[in-house]
Amino acid sequence: MKAPQNMPARFQRYTSEQASADEKESFIELVRSREAVQEEFVRAGIERRGALLIFGFVGESLAGVAALKVPSKSYRSGLSRPQKSGYPLPQQHFPFELGYVAVAKDHEGRGLGTDLVREVVEVSGGKGLFATTSNVGMLEHILPRFGFKRVGQSWAGQQSSEPQITYNLHLLVRHAKN
Repeated sequence: MKAPQNMPARFQRYTSEQASADEKESFIELVRSREAVQEEFVRAGIERRGALLIFGFVGESLAGVAALKVPSKSYRSGLSRPQKSGYPLPQQHFPFELGYVAVAKDHEGRGLGTDLVREVVEVSGGKGLFATTSNVGMLEHILPRFGFKRVGQSWAGQQSSEPQITYNLHLLVRHAKN
């Protein structure tokens, strides 16, 4: 049953240790369904120590997800390479990544993506964040509202379901707020 258009979203936050196996699978499935990130990377990312999973519900329906990620050293340095962004991401300045923002198709256009980003920014405690995206709405509208700035150069990414299709990825950073 589809929730009414005006029903407000409610959010739940879980560490990977707190989330049930079913909750993790629902999170992974929603991100996978939007084809932005390969499933194996989502599985590994949500299990990293310190990750925080955000679930957005409209009525009883899972409408969107996002995460405060703790990026690995190798991932962070990979993004900083000249073939990718070419922009340094020192852990002391950007300890977290905003990631896996996904809104279910039947809940698009209601501001849920903005609300999910707001939740992640809030739980970051004012620490520096970075995000990567190819989504024009996130890049040009949502992330800038929260102080994210595009840095470095864009690079070619691949769609998870069709690796022969490429798109431009962009790095954005949000400096720590004192």
